[in-house]
Amino acid sequence: MDYNEKTDKYQKRYWFWERNGKNYVTFYYMTLAVVLLALFFPNIITFFLGGLFLLFCILYVPYGIWNKIGHTNYMKAEKKEAEADEKKRQNKIKKLCELHGDEFGEAVYSNELRVGMDKPAVTESWGDPRLKKRSKWYYSLGTSLNIVFFKSSKVSEIVEDSDPFELDMEKEEVIALWGAPSDEKKTVNKTRTKLRWYYFPRTTRQHTTVYEYHVDLEDNIVVGWKELE
Repeated sequence: MDYNEKTDKYQKRYWFWERNGKNYVTFYYMTLAVVLLALFFPNIITFFLGGLFLLFCILYVPYGIWNKIGHTNYMKAEKKEAEADEKKRQNKIKKLCELHGDEFGEAVYSNELRVGMDKPAVTESWGDPRLKKRSKWYYSLGTSLNIVFFKSSKVSEIVEDSDPFELDMEKEEVIALWGAPSDEKKTVNKTRTKLRWYYFPRTTRQHTTVYEYHVDLEDNIVVGWKELE
């Protein structure tokens, strides 16, 4: 039986005991108190109450014990799975430390970057970049860029939540990062071609489309951009 089957089997009993376990224990103690009262102070009332409590105890004790066992088994299954997960985690970190060094193994496992990492460690941590440019790797995230700078093939600087564009980016580089624009305006004259590309659209309550950024290109080179919202 795998972990999910175990938890499915015991989960209802676990939550039943979490919600009602204290009431069951209280009822057991009350039954014991009433029975002792009937023994030490025998009369028709104490016998009646003692018998009534014993009857309910006989009826409900097995159900309570069954749920308590389920609660215990659920906790054991949870603990066993947590221990197995932690063992897998440690084994994975150990392998990553062997590949990338003790300093960076756990960081790679947690998908974190640190200065001094080599390119294979960066790739394993963050995946392949959307754009590689000279000594910089670009990762697009939401509407911003994370930029990793390299020196001698090692991470020298990490810039997160940067603007989505850079001056002098080429048209193809913008597309590599963000795909084709959602809208475009084009102006052509004798000396140059101007483009205005619109990115990150959303639909308003009035069912119109607005954009978060537009980026301006002249002769296919980024010359500026503006945040519209």
